Amino acid sequence: MIIHEVAHVLGCLLSGAKIKKVKLFSMNGGYVLHGKSKIPLIGSIIISFSPIALGIIVIYFLSGKYMPIVEKSFYSLQEMRLIFVDNWNNYLFWILIYVTVSIVICAIPSKQDFKNSLRGILFLSLIFFILFLSGFSFQEVDFIEEVVKIATFSIFIGIFGLLITILIYIFKKIIFRLISF
Repeated sequence: MIIHEVAHVLGCLLSGAKIKKVKLFSMNGGYVLHGKSKIPLIGSIIISFSPIALGIIVIYFLSGKYMPIVEKSFYSLQEMRLIFVDNWNNYLFWILIYVTVSIVICAIPSKQDFKNSLRGILFLSLIFFILFLSGFSFQEVDFIEEVVKIATFSIFIGIFGLLITILIYIFKKIIFRLISF
């Protein structure tokens, strides 16, 4: 999906990495060739994981009134079930589900993204571990809770999409087996 590669371009711009080549469409998928980030360790994370951030932002803005507002940071299965029950007959909700599934699937970092950012991930993990040990509360940072809500919704929809895809795949295999007899 184009959002994935555009997110890498934005990550390069944010981290000061020189963009050498951008290919949005090809037989093997798109890619962004870039130089080293000007931000040590964290720059590679910004570039590699920017598709997740941009995916969350796009889902948030596309969802509008369909993004459920709940008091807790994490959705329960009961809350998710109610979201589907309340919107079962709303075609715009199902379009949002389709777009969300597409974005979530395409936002997943590639093996190369993980490889490029491994040192940065380890560095940030150490920082978060130190903050955790020091007693720092992330609940005091307002936007983090909103990001967690959107990410939780996106992950749930992604899992829902994966289950639907598996069911369609199984159904297709059964049909092809029946036809081939």
